[in-house]
Formats: sequence, C-alpha cells, structure tokens
Amino acid sequence: MNNFLSFLFVTFLSAFIYACYLCECAIRRATRSTCASSSVEARREARREARTQTLSQTLSQKRMEEPQTMEHTLRFTPPPPIADCLQNEYLNSYGRTVRIILGALSAPLFVCYYWSFLKCSFNNPGYVDTTWEANAEENNIQIEKRKIRNYTPNKYTICDKCDFLVRPERAHHCRSCKRCVLKMDHHCPWIGTCVGERNLKFFFLFLSYGLLTTVYIAVTISPKFVLALHESESNKASETLHHGALLITVCASLTMMIALVFMNCQYVYFISRNITIIESSYTDKNPYDLGTYNNWKMVFGEFKWKWFFPLTPENLYPNKDYLYPLNDIYLNINNVDMDDSFLASHNESLKEENV
Repeated sequence: MNNFLSFLFVTFLSAFIYACYLCECAIRRATRSTCASSSVEARREARREARTQTLSQTLSQKRMEEPQTMEHTLRFTPPPPIADCLQNEYLNSYGRTVRIILGALSAPLFVCYYWSFLKCSFNNPGYVDTTWEANAEENNIQIEKRKIRNYTPNKYTICDKCDFLVRPERAHHCRSCKRCVLKMDHHCPWIGTCVGERNLKFFFLFLSYGLLTTVYIAVTISPKFVLALHESESNKASETLHHGALLITVCASLTMMIALVFMNCQYVYFISRNITIIESSYTDKNPYDLGTYNNWKMVFGEFKWKWFFPLTPENLYPNKDYLYPLNDIYLNINNVDMDDSFLASHNESLKEENV
C-alpha cells in the first residue's frame, strides 16, 4: 500500500510539474506575442505609410493611362509580417540541431528515471524470512545473540523485534516496514520502502537519473530566464507572471539538483567503501572493503552495459548463506583459517575472478 501511494504521489507531482511547465510555455508565448505585436506595430505603421505614398504616386501616374478601382489595387497589398511573430516562439530561439539534441536526450532520461523509480520501489529489498535459523544450524554458522552496534562478520544475529528471528550478517530491522532487511541501508519515504541488498543499485540509478534530469531542466530553462530578465518592461503584468513561473521552475530545479548532487556523492562514497548508512556510524574498521572496483561489483555485478540501466545484475549476492567476502587485513588480524573458512575460500575465488 505504501508503494502504491508513493507511486501515485510521484506521478501526480510529475504531472503537476509538467502542467506548470506547459502553463509557463503558454504564458511565454502569449507574452512574447504581445511584446512582438507592440514592437512590430510601429514598423507596420511605417510600412503602411510607405505603401500608401507609393500607392498614391502609382495611382497618380496611371490615372491618366488606365483608371483602376481601389479594391483592385488593394488586392496586391502584401500581408502583414507574420514571420516576425513566429520567430518569437519559445523553442525557436534554439537552433534546429540544439532542439534535436535536447529532444533526443529528454526521452531516455525520463524513461530511465521512472524505470529506476519503479524498480527500486516495487522490487523486494531483501526481506528476511524464517529459513535462516535452519540454514545456520546446517552450515554450522555462529549466531551472535548479543545486541552489538558494530560489524559482525561471519556471524548471524538475532532480532528481538521479530520474535528473535535469526538473520544473516548486515541485516537490520526496519521500524517502518516492521521487518528485517538484508544489508539494510535506510527506509526511504521517496520510494515508500527500504533500500537494501536487492534494490540498492536501482536506488542509486534513481538518484543518478534524477540528477541528470534536473540538470537537463536547469540547463534548458536557465538561459531563457536570464534573457527574460533583460527584456523590455512593457506589459509589466504579463511579464511579472511570466518571470514568476520561470523563477519557480529554475529554483525548484536548482534546489533538487543540489540535494541530488549531495546524495549521489554520498552513495558513491558508500558503494566505493562497501558500507551502508547504518554501518557508516560503526567505529571498527570495515572488514568488507575489497577495493573500489570489487565493491562496485558487489552492488552492480560484473561490469557490463547493464550497469547503466535498472536491470537485475548477475551474481549479485555473495552466496546462499549470505556470508560476505572479507578483506585481507581482517583475515590476517583475526587469524581466519584459509582452509576451513568458507568465507575465506569465497574471498579467494572473488580475487581470482578479478585478476
């Protein structure tokens, strides 16, 4: 239900922003047409006077040769300069090549943005079920029964809020979802669900494409806003309304862009270190940091073209037991047996794959 409400909220918000954009375009067309008509009126009057004088001279010269009626003469009067008004349209100020490029960029940006939103919102973030206790007993995995606010590598933990549910390492309880989530990062109200192991990639792409979309809007509209500030002060009422619509659009785009830049930088750092928001407050050294490239592979899978699209990556999860590979520093400090530890062997296989 939360996902559906979030989807409706984002849809209506996007429709409202798009409606405001259409209104702003309509106001701009009306304003520019009014300004164009007022500025062109003087030229029209001058042309009419010139045509009248020319017509008078022509009539006076031809009156003695071949009399003509005024209606016959006015039939050849050229029409008003409509092209001058058409040149003041909103998008015609850009060149044809620029318009084609902007149109070609807008469609994939918005498609990938909403695609990423739907994937991270409706995809299972990695809810923990009741099968992990039997899995721990079968594979002889140690269960940490104390509540530790720190890393618990190679150990399962117990959630006292889910009837002492046994859960894998890096899983945490979400108070909003009232469930434990694998490799939980945080509960995001934007998407109406948690960000965890299975939708972290989609959430990061959602932020990235959102940033690119706001940059696209800001770059497209900002030059128009700067030009609008230097326009003439005629028709002040319509100009004020037009400038207000542009100002709201530019401010909203810049505000969202600044927020998304901060969030993208934050998650680039988290993914590069293989940590979550919850783990960023831990005091111990991070045992899951395998290097920048390997850390990104833990979220996006093998480097392919699929990295840039909200598609489920291959070989995303560490293994069936959710025992994450550890770095050499942790293995050496804690004297992990490289022959008996499944985690160590998995760590070695991960290294061999990346040689």
